[in-house]
Amino acid sequence: MLSPSPGTSGPLLERRDELAVLESLLEDAAAGSGGAVVVTSAAGTGKTALLTAARNAAGAHGLLPLHARGRELERDVGFGIATALLGPLVRERGGPPSGLAMLTSTLFGQGDGAGPAPSGDELVIGLYWLVDSLCRDQGGGPAPLLLAVDDLHWTDTGSLRFLEHLTDRLDELPVAVVAAGRPERRLSGLMAQRNARSIAPAPLSPAAVDALARRSFPDAEPGFVRACARVTGGNPFLMVELLRSVRDAGIAPTEGAAAALIPDTVLRSTVARLAGLPAPARRLAEAVAVLGDDAPLPRA
Repeated sequence: MLSPSPGTSGPLLERRDELAVLESLLEDAAAGSGGAVVVTSAAGTGKTALLTAARNAAGAHGLLPLHARGRELERDVGFGIATALLGPLVRERGGPPSGLAMLTSTLFGQGDGAGPAPSGDELVIGLYWLVDSLCRDQGGGPAPLLLAVDDLHWTDTGSLRFLEHLTDRLDELPVAVVAAGRPERRLSGLMAQRNARSIAPAPLSPAAVDALARRSFPDAEPGFVRACARVTGGNPFLMVELLRSVRDAGIAPTEGAAAALIPDTVLRSTVARLAGLPAPARRLAEAVAVLGDDAPLPRA
């Protein structure tokens, strides 16, 4: 059974089912039949922690983990995620195989770049065959891989198309793909592939909030725990930040403490996320902040 890595046990409370799905994925890929798991949920629900658990367990299952992370400023860099994901192993092996020379100069900065530039479709297909080559050893035997992509919602369009094409054929390869991101419509194509499975970590239950709070404050008042649940909505990231703020401030774990505190880290994170939203969405968030969470949508 996959287990949380040190320091992440809090955010992985109530993630037994999700960890079991990831372990099954790794076992199947090690046996030669790959697949994909797409983890989608709101920010702070532990997607990265699940991805990290899969990466940490890959070696024990005989898979080599490769990792890339989407970034907002690089969303328009064509095939940037694919290059970051596969580039280290490609360079370690001396570049792409000779039959995939078109990738050498186009994506990995090697070769003389002679000849016409390949089209986007050609790059997608070429990247699939590159993975097919990388997941085999020099003797042609299996060399299973884990391809882990975090912040999938920031992935460039070319890399997303590559992941879709790869996932459609993963049952032919000893390759596991784990991708995590916020739920967005542009990810629906990947999630709909026949070899993909989607999981959506839920907010923590009141019992899990209680367990997490008492790891930091064994003598916490019941009212403090209820206030934590109310303030954070059961979001693991917000819970961890709230508890850290209470501890750092030396405040007693009472009901009033949690209700009065909104951690600076949470505020900064929220402001950053709102800044990245389209203008209409920002205006809606501002209206809800003024009118309250229970305001009817038409009124907001």
